[in-house]
Amino acid sequence: MNQEQLLNLAYQYYPKNITFRDREINNYLNTDEYKRLSQKIKEFTFQKKYIDFHQSLIEKLSNHEKLNNLRETSLLGWEDRCLIFEFDFIENEVLIKINLQVSVITELYVLFITTNKISIHPYKWLSLPQRDKSIEQQQKYASILEFINQTMKDDFGYTALKEEQAHIILEDVCFQDIAMGQFNLYHAFFLNDNKFVS
Repeated sequence: MNQEQLLNLAYQYYPKNITFRDREINNYLNTDEYKRLSQKIKEFTFQKKYIDFHQSLIEKLSNHEKLNNLRETSLLGWEDRCLIFEFDFIENEVLIKINLQVSVITELYVLFITTNKISIHPYKWLSLPQRDKSIEQQQKYASILEFINQTMKDDFGYTALKEEQAHIILEDVCFQDIAMGQFNLYHAFFLNDNKFVS
């Protein structure tokens, strides 16, 4: 999808020029756009075709020998706009996490790697996860990313959201804790917490 198509789609789910703050919250929650978003998330949670898609995706990803430690951390009940799959690897006290986020609004996904320093005994994080593009280029991980990309495209017909598209701001939209002027296309289709776009 091009920029105009993505923006038009996003505006179907997020009302313009209404804040998500105390005084206007009821106005926001009663818009057709917000109701459409809520309905879409509920459909992905309860409709059989989406449940089947979800199960099929897990089965396909589990076919890769290095992706047997799949964790799903989706919080659709908190209005995340995507399914979240994580694959963890630990090397030299660094947690390397492959993040696959699959939009429930449209057939888009993002795929990236975050790293953060950890202590093994006792296990704890010593730093917060940050996207690490250098690790994404390493052969060991690049081949896993390629497998996931091919699975998403060939088996499910999904398209990766480009990073330059994810940056695009919808100036007249806010959602939950994201103020107007800060809400971008990544937020529209995926999460409030944005580690994909640095």
